[in-house]
Amino acid sequence: MHSHLKYSLQTIIIFILLSLGYSNTHAQELVEEQYEKVTVLFNDKVDHTLIPTDRITYYFDTLPAYSALLTLNEIEALRKNQDIKLVNIDKPGITISSTQSIDWGHDAIGVPQMQRASLTGKNIKIAILDTGIDRFHPDLNVSGGKNFIDNTEDYKDENGHGTHVAGIIASLNNDIGTLGVAYSSSIYALKILDANGEGSTTELANAIDWAIEQKMDILNMSFGFSGSDPIISELLNKAYKNNILLVGAAGNEGVNSINFPANNRNVIAVGAVNIKKQLANFSNTGSQLEVTAPGVRVRSTYLNNQYKYMDGTSMATPYVTGYLALLKEKHPTKTNEEIRSLLLKNVEDLGVTGRDTVYGYGLIQSFISEEKDPEPILVDAPYFKALEDKLPVYDNRSGSLVNVGYLEKGQIYQIERHYTSWYQIRFGSYSAFVRKTNTLPLSSHNLNNLTNTSNTTNREFLALNDSIVLDNTSGSLVPFGIIKSGTTYAISTNYTNWIGVNFGGRIGYVQKNDITIKFNSSDQFFTVSSDHVPILSNRFDSNTKVGVLNKGEVYRRIKEIDQWHEIQYGNKSVYIQKDYTTVAFSHSLKNLSGNNYSIDRTFIANEDIEVYDNTSGQLVPFATLFAGEKLPIVKEYSGWVSIIIADRIGYVKKDKVTLQFLISDQYFKVTNETQPVYDNRSGSLVIVGYLEKGQTYKREKDYTSWHQISFGDFNGYVSKHGTIPINTLHGKTASQLNKTGYFQTTNEKTVYDNSTGKLIPFLTIEKGVTYPIVKRYTSWYEINIAGRTGFVRK
Repeated sequence: MHSHLKYSLQTIIIFILLSLGYSNTHAQELVEEQYEKVTVLFNDKVDHTLIPTDRITYYFDTLPAYSALLTLNEIEALRKNQDIKLVNIDKPGITISSTQSIDWGHDAIGVPQMQRASLTGKNIKIAILDTGIDRFHPDLNVSGGKNFIDNTEDYKDENGHGTHVAGIIASLNNDIGTLGVAYSSSIYALKILDANGEGSTTELANAIDWAIEQKMDILNMSFGFSGSDPIISELLNKAYKNNILLVGAAGNEGVNSINFPANNRNVIAVGAVNIKKQLANFSNTGSQLEVTAPGVRVRSTYLNNQYKYMDGTSMATPYVTGYLALLKEKHPTKTNEEIRSLLLKNVEDLGVTGRDTVYGYGLIQSFISEEKDPEPILVDAPYFKALEDKLPVYDNRSGSLVNVGYLEKGQIYQIERHYTSWYQIRFGSYSAFVRKTNTLPLSSHNLNNLTNTSNTTNREFLALNDSIVLDNTSGSLVPFGIIKSGTTYAISTNYTNWIGVNFGGRIGYVQKNDITIKFNSSDQFFTVSSDHVPILSNRFDSNTKVGVLNKGEVYRRIKEIDQWHEIQYGNKSVYIQKDYTTVAFSHSLKNLSGNNYSIDRTFIANEDIEVYDNTSGQLVPFATLFAGEKLPIVKEYSGWVSIIIADRIGYVKKDKVTLQFLISDQYFKVTNETQPVYDNRSGSLVIVGYLEKGQTYKREKDYTSWHQISFGDFNGYVSKHGTIPINTLHGKTASQLNKTGYFQTTNEKTVYDNSTGKLIPFLTIEKGVTYPIVKRYTSWYEINIAGRTGFVRK
């Protein structure tokens, strides 16, 4: 019976990496010969006659524009065309859009010092015995491997654990995602665990044997199980004798016992510490524990081009593996025992003095001594110059180093504070950090845009692209920094087309079309920046759309809730997603209600209807209500009703809505072709007549869905559906009922109104109904019905 291998994971947080790529080989070949790739943006409509259609490579769906291949002469000619807004020449260099963040563990164990000494794990072969590796991840370069479960070459990771481990060791130095400890090492995926993180000792034995045969340098084993296995122990001993370093996870059960194979004497058993250098509460302890490493909230690569935070001795183990790869690169001829001895000499003793069962010998530390790092000539210099292109700027407020921007080669910046290997500089409203490598300290400068204040407005922006920071003091716009896409930055000054910022102690300017200004809770108005932005009655359910707002229109909001604007919608609140809006610093709205209104009646939209603003003298649509929506009416006009949306008074056409009744309404008008009148005295609804379309009637009482009307000696009932409220009654108002007798209908009888001098039918009495007579004439009976005087032929 095989033992089963398992690992346990703790808190997981997902980070998604989005990437974008484009390629057109044919177009590239033409560009190399004689053409430039350009995008032509027209003011209104695309003119297809200006250039040969076979050189148009792409038509835009959302802009009056196309991309094409043009000569320089053609470009100049098009730029003089009054119908063309812009001819933009292609800018190469589009890369994966992401932010590389350096995990907190790098600084905790001194990885930057070792990497600055040009140690990256080059030519070190590392076998990762795990769930496989996602070889298509853009932040990983897998040199090879094997699936020992299916005995195939397909080592695809169906779990994610192995990919995460691989990233800690060897995530590429490519300005995206994370950075591995030994990012130039060669990693091999030996898949011994399935999608559930389970496997057998047979697969493990086969994998170790393969690693020996393939002359691996290090084996990473981020798994474990209780007990031991003689075959595995024999293979581990054989691997060690072949100068293969073995690294294993102590285990995540929080017990005083080290899992196998980490408890084998030839395996370096690794425990986990957190950012405060305290033992993780899940990390196993025991006499075989050798060292500890970062293992709490470690960010690394994951499946489907993603990144995740994970906890576990499984994460601490690859930190030690990567460290050993650097150590082995530094000392390629040393034996396992010698490498292990160097490992144990470079630790921070965290527990009781010397080796203990909690931290082993301690937390691994850089074997490159700090004093060997180059120090600046001017220790307390107030300025420095960047000596390389795109020198990274880091934010460490999260506990990890996050790349938030770049400095320009040859530009000078103010220093807020010196650290051993870092400069602290001003980055908007907070301090950021730049490595001293590739910089030159200075005691003076020739800048005209220095600022000694860190004051900013109470507003921030989000960089939509890598946003260039420009200095305009020379009369030209000179770039001196980049704020990385996705970074939030404090605004110092706000102009029509530009934003002023404090970047490295210098005043700079960023174009507004590269950023979006973030909302403050005090902002009252917003502008819709996208077409047909949904209005949601429930911000947690995208299926609760009640209408849309129009692009370019300004609206008042009640308040801000997370990523939403709350706006007025009649007598209730609805929600608009902030992502589709921008801050409106001013407005020219003339239709604000100012809360000076009263709401009584409501209506229901019969179809999707537009809401208009008429303050300009024209009907300008600013919202659409969906069919079935019920809203209160502010005021009723002959053909229109007014409503409130986002504190704006708007108008909707009356014939596209159904007005709802108030209890106080005295009259109604029929809109259906025929509207039955019911008698309910028997306990059932019996039709006793019909009302005519377009005619009006008096009602005696309001019920939820019914009008009560007078119908001779009794009350009749008419459904509200197919009727609307009205302020006046047509025809002659009925006088008090003075009965002179009754008649019974032998067929359907039409009731007429003669108040206009013409006989106009307004009601039909059903056959078999007995009805009281008010007055008799030669050929007619006068009756009172639904508040009106009517006449029935004898």
